[in-house]
Amino acid sequence: MELVDDKGPHTQVCAVMDGIGKVSNRRALIPEPNEGEVRVKVKWVGICGSDVEVFRGAREPEFISYPTRLGHEVAGVIDKVGKNMCGEHLRSMSAASRSQLKCFLKICHSSKAP
Repeated sequence: MELVDDKGPHTQVCAVMDGIGKVSNRRALIPEPNEGEVRVKVKWVGICGSDVEVFRGAREPEFISYPTRLGHEVAGVIDKVGKNMCGEHLRSMSAASRSQLKCFLKICHSSKAP
């Protein structure tokens, strides 16, 4: 996450945890996918127990550094594909979670899909 001050066309608003119990809305650059990656436009984010622990300061320091983003249970749509991906059909695929997406990409990348 690369935080920026300007509201340029390649930025997005995100909730940033600045410290224990401190959350602010900030702007960050929208990353470009590298080779073998996809970019997911996030539509929904779930907050789980580990996020609550981070917010309350109950997580061990070696697991967290600030600033950070909460919410690692995401759903969205692939909006950009990096080089050497399976094909254009990925653009319309919904991603249930990052781990499921990684599993799909490993399977897809190892197949001879268009």
